[in-house]
Amino acid sequence: MFDSIFQRKQDEDRVRKEGRLPPGQSLTQKFPVLHYGPVPRFNPATWDFRVWGEVEQEVRWTWEEFNQLPRTKLLMDIHCVTRWSKFDTAWEGVSVRALVDQGLIKLLPSARYVLQHAEYGFTVNLPLEVVLQDNFLLATHHNDQPITPDHGFPLRGVIGFIPS
Repeated sequence: MFDSIFQRKQDEDRVRKEGRLPPGQSLTQKFPVLHYGPVPRFNPATWDFRVWGEVEQEVRWTWEEFNQLPRTKLLMDIHCVTRWSKFDTAWEGVSVRALVDQGLIKLLPSARYVLQHAEYGFTVNLPLEVVLQDNFLLATHHNDQPITPDHGFPLRGVIGFIPS
């Protein structure tokens, strides 16, 4: 046990010196589960993904249709607001940038933010410039496996490091 703690401390010091570990963050090899309330149930027959608001036309995909959209794989470091960081995490999903580039989503010039809605009324508001980066993904898979329910199955928005 002490060897693993010592090794983690050495790894943390190394990546901090490399500039990969932001100030105040701690390195973890685990993938902590932090959420409020019960894990939502998923019904693929009723699930949908909808884009509306500052777009030319509302777009809606069923779960089956969403899984037919162009896929992207990314390897990224993730840094949680609860002060943990996990390096070299593998994700697969749909890139919003690719959907815009391919004309599947047509943004209005006035579009500035994306409001992501989730179960139980939870939302997250992100600047459009962040969502259109190469390191933002609507992820369905983590480490070549479907995301687990505890980690946001069936779909989780993930983003790598955002420079301040």
